[in-house]
Order: sequence, then C-alpha cells, then structure tokens
Amino acid sequence: MFRNGVINVHKFRIYNTWFCPISEAIEQNDYHRLNELLVESRPCKPKEATAALQRAILKKSDELSDCTQLLLSKNADPNGTDGKGTAFVILTAESGCSTILKQLLRAGADPNKCRVSDNSTALSRAVWNNHIACVDVLLAAGAKTEIVDSQGRTPLIAAAQNDKTEALVSLLNHKGNLQVQDTKGRTVLYWATRMGNTAVTKLILDTESSIINSADIRGTTPLLIATERGFTKIVDALISAGADVDMCNDVGDTALIIAAKAGHKECLQLLVEAEADVDAVNKNGTNPLFHCMTDASSLSVLLEAGADPDMKVTSDERTVLAFLAARDVPECLQMLLEANAQFEDPVGKQDPKRPIQIAVEHGISLNSKLLFTYHICMGCDVRWLSTFVSGRSLNAQAQQHRSVREIIRWMKGQISAFLEVPKLSTLCRRCVRLAMGGEFYVQKVEYLPLPSALQRFMMMPELREVSSQSQVGPNH
Repeated sequence: MFRNGVINVHKFRIYNTWFCPISEAIEQNDYHRLNELLVESRPCKPKEATAALQRAILKKSDELSDCTQLLLSKNADPNGTDGKGTAFVILTAESGCSTILKQLLRAGADPNKCRVSDNSTALSRAVWNNHIACVDVLLAAGAKTEIVDSQGRTPLIAAAQNDKTEALVSLLNHKGNLQVQDTKGRTVLYWATRMGNTAVTKLILDTESSIINSADIRGTTPLLIATERGFTKIVDALISAGADVDMCNDVGDTALIIAAKAGHKECLQLLVEAEADVDAVNKNGTNPLFHCMTDASSLSVLLEAGADPDMKVTSDERTVLAFLAARDVPECLQMLLEANAQFEDPVGKQDPKRPIQIAVEHGISLNSKLLFTYHICMGCDVRWLSTFVSGRSLNAQAQQHRSVREIIRWMKGQISAFLEVPKLSTLCRRCVRLAMGGEFYVQKVEYLPLPSALQRFMMMPELREVSSQSQVGPNH
C-alpha cells in the first residue's frame, strides 16, 4: 500500500503537540490525503513522525496499523508519550489495539513503562479494560506482573477487582504473585470473594491457599467479606479450604455475627456447622443471638448449637430476652423461654426491669401473656406479680396507653381466678409433698394429672405459708 518515500513537512504546534499534514489527515480521518502524504518525496523528521504516530494511536483503531508501521519505519519513537506523560504503549493497550501494540513492542517499546499520573503499566490498563489480546501480547513481550500502581494494585489485583476472569486466568498462568496486598491490605483473593466470583476464588485457593486468612487494614478477611455479601458458595469453599471461622474485624465482628446481622441464613448455617463460636461478642457488646433474635429459623439454629440465652449484651447489659420482650415476635420469645432463658431477674444497667415489665410497658399483648404464664408456671414471686399488676411499678406514660391497661386487666383477672381455690390447691401441694417424703417443698412438678390452673397455682412458693397452716392430713 505504501511506497518507500519521504513525507512533506509543514508543521505547526497546537496544545504542545506537533502537527504536520499527516497528523491533520489522521485527525480528520482523511485516508486519501494520508496516502498521498505518505508517498511524497521529502523526508520526515523523527519528531514529526512521532507526533503523527501519537495521532494515529489516539484514533484507537487497528485500521491505521499500516500507517503506524510506516511511521515507525520513519524513526517515530515507540517509547514516545503524550502531553500528560502517558507512553504510547499504555495508550495502545488501553484502547485494545493489539496489532499496533505488537508493532510498538517489536520497534523497541518498553512494556513496563509506567504512567506518570497513577504508576499504572500497559498490562494493568489492558487488564482493567479486559483487552485479553493485548494482555497476551504484553505477557509474551515480558511485561512484569508484580509492578504496582499508586494504590498498590498489581495487574492481578486489578483483574480481580474488576471481575475480569479471562485476564486473571492469563496472569495466573504466568505465575503472578498472589500474596501482594494493595495500599488497603487487600489481596487478589479478597477481591475475588468480594466480587462473588466462585470459580476464580477456587482457582486462587488451589494455587495459593496461604492467603486465605489475610486481612485488610480494617481486619476484613475473605471469609468476612463473602459472608457480608451472602455468597454462600464462596463461604462454603473458604471454610472447606480451612478459613478461620472465628477471626474478627476491627470492630470485633466475626463471620457468624456478620451473617446474623445481614440475615444470610445459609451462611449462618454453614458457619454453625463449621463450629464457629456462637457466643462471640463484638466491641459493641452484641453477639449472634442478639442480631437474629427476630428471625425464628436463625434463632433456632443458634440455640440448638448451644448459644447462651442469658448472655448480657450491649452496654446496658440486658439479655436478648429483655430486648425481645419489646418486639412483637412471640414465637421467638417462646423459643428463648423453652431454652430456659432467665425471665425473673431484672436486667439492665441503668434501669433494671424484668422482661414482663418491658413487654407490658410496650403494650405487646402476646409477649405479656406468654411471660405471665411462665411466671405462674415456674413459681414466680406472686406477691411481686400482684404489686406489678396494681400498676405501681409501671411508669405513668405507659399506663395511659389502652393496650397496656387491657393487659393489666387481663393479668388481674388471671390472678383472681387462681386465688379463688387456695384450699384445693393447698391439698394438692400437701399430697404431693407427702408422696415424695414430706421433707421439702415442691418448686416445680411437671406432668401432674391436675387441671392446668391448679397445676400452675400449686407451684407458687407464696402458698407455703397457707400449706403449713393447713390441717389437711394424709388420709384426706
């Protein structure tokens, strides 16, 4: 297409870039004029040929490869830069022109030259823009995979961060260093897990498993970020590869706490099966049970795994049961009660209250009735219950609510019904004591063939005095 000739030179300077008729023709896409100029008889100086080469590269098209090849033969500098100091090889790799990139490299361009603004190389820019052909050309030309940009990112990290799987596989095949961390301490594995790329995560783990517990400057490990984003398959892969399930970040959150916070049930199940600490506490004083207390399925998993329902959480030192009493999720409340959570003692650092007080003050009927029933069945202080339903221990604001008044009215009715049968209940208690030896008072007797109300009432410690004064004998 082009004959050996020399190029006419009528140059002028615009924006610190040398222009000549060839540059103008390239800029205006006037390929007819370009062909004419390339065969004229006058020689082309290297500076002018380099300026024209820059214009051709900025057009971002391999269609100009014949033109760039001729300009390189006219002594255009393959290591030239634009006005911002970016090398031609970087501009070409960024645009994806693999043919022109090969020409530059054959002409002596440095594949490892860095851009002034961010220290990125042609390889990192090709990876960033997913130009696989350019990546392969640069790797074949000896481009280094360990050079980092201003943010500490190698081409491998750039590929993982932008989820460029093909480029990452090419780099891994050239033995790229997987242990490098960017300026924030994040590795290739961190970025692969953060982007949710299961295949790449497994490939990295098979290649370099020693970075599985590497943490960034905030203490976030690959397992923590995968759990936070709910990538169940990646969490499973990391656990299977030996990730530490109890490592925590800078605020003390373990993977289990994060799963409970985010509501990722499948991740939580996997972590429990991996024997993660179900009672781990972060720097805010909260544990997994606290963060999933309103989710019945997750709560059940943690309780079955042995989570302590009586652990005090947050700076106020309340139990999960106390927090749950103020939320209208009675099925979760019942789970904690069935797990033998303590419900009688006041909890709280600033304003200690029993869970039943909290439930009533919030006007939650089902929670209040459920806790009241447990108080009766498990032998609570009836004198305290009587005082409580009188309203003396309720704050004035709570007593103004209709729902609170209705709950109190219901409790008063229940207590009155129980107190109407003291003699019969005393008889039942005395008979049970005599049958069991008569040496102690029965605190809790389950599965007695008695009416429900009498069974509950029989267990009230306050009736001991009535029972001791009774003249009922064993023959009665």
